[in-house]
Amino acid sequence: MNKKTYYHFVLDRSGSMKSCWNDTLNGWSDQIVKINKTANENPDQEIYLSLCVFDDKIEFPGGIVKMLEGSSLPSIENITPRGSTALFDAIGESIKKLDFVVTNEIVNNEASVIMVILTDGYENASKNFSSDEIKKEMDKLRETGLWNFVFIGADFDITSTAGYFNADEKNRRNVSKDNMNSAYQDVQKSFDNYIALKKKGRVNRNFFS
Repeated sequence: MNKKTYYHFVLDRSGSMKSCWNDTLNGWSDQIVKINKTANENPDQEIYLSLCVFDDKIEFPGGIVKMLEGSSLPSIENITPRGSTALFDAIGESIKKLDFVVTNEIVNNEASVIMVILTDGYENASKNFSSDEIKKEMDKLRETGLWNFVFIGADFDITSTAGYFNADEKNRRNVSKDNMNSAYQDVQKSFDNYIALKKKGRVNRNFFS
C-alpha cells in the first residue's frame, strides 16, 4: 500500500515578498508543527518534508526530512527577501531533486508527491529551465497519478501561470499577503485531508477539494 507522502514547498523569497515575510516565517513555522502533529496522529503513514526557497538563486535548506525522527527541519528564519524570480528554475530543480529520490517508489506505487509552489509574481530570472520544459515534465509526472502540483499566488493572480502548467482550479489558489497565516492554514487543512484519503487507499489529485 502507498503509505509515503513527500511534501515539498517551493517558496518565493524575492524582494517583493518583503511586505509579508514575517507572516510567511510564522506560517511556515506553524505548518511544520502541524505536519509533525499529523505525522504523530497517523503513525501508519510516512511523511517527508522538504523546502526550496528561491529568488534568482535556488536553495534547499535542510534536505528531505522524515517527520518524527528528530532531524533538523527546514527553516527560513535566517532567510530574507531579495533578488528576482527564477520560478522555472526553482520548480525544475525541485522536480529533479525529488524525482531522483522517489522514482522507484513511484513505479512501485509506494509513495506520492505534493509540490506546493507559492509566488507573488511572474518568472523573470530562470537560466536553466524553460516554461515548456517544466510543463512537459509536470504532465509526465502527473500521468503517474502520484504527483500533484499546487500553485498559490500571493497578491498575484496565479490563474494564467497555473493554467499554463495544467493545474486546474482545485490545485491553485489566490491569497492576500495581508492574510498569509490563513493561506498556510488552508494548505494544512488540505494536506490533512490528503493524508486522511491515503489512509483509505486513495491519492487525492485535487488538493483544494
